[in-house]
Amino acid sequence: MASSPATRYWGGGICRLPFFVFALTWTVLIATAAQTIALPLPKTEDEFVAAVRTAIEKEDFAILEEMVLWTDVSPYKRRVIGAQLRHGLGRPIEKMELEHADAATRLDIQKLRGTRLNMPVTYLLRIKFAEERGELGGEPGTVYMVGKLDGVFRIALLVRDADAPAPD
Repeated sequence: MASSPATRYWGGGICRLPFFVFALTWTVLIATAAQTIALPLPKTEDEFVAAVRTAIEKEDFAILEEMVLWTDVSPYKRRVIGAQLRHGLGRPIEKMELEHADAATRLDIQKLRGTRLNMPVTYLLRIKFAEERGELGGEPGTVYMVGKLDGVFRIALLVRDADAPAPD
């Protein structure tokens, strides 16, 4: 009896196909579950600052990535923001300070032409790194715009405003 390509491929018959499908299904389910299991987002100011500090000190991009609100962010901008976040990982921290964003700062952010915030900003997280000043004399550091959404702290982003008039 001549063997079919399916018989030769499965090594003796289609009877092994259910096992293959079962194994593949479990692999996909486990991989999906591993991606969806995440630490709970911080609910207090202290938890938020501690989570960011932990992410930077342990060089754990996944923690920061989970705290960023990626709503309305293009794939290109997501890669750019990801690179900026990774740049701060592992750098020694001299000082971290979560401060309320004053009304003037919030207004200035909202006035940036062609952009909008993807969530309301109520705090600024200022991080000063324990490094030498740059060539131009600036202090090494970063600032995250932070807000509270659905009871948890998130890092806000500027996104393209679809309703904004086209640039001149």
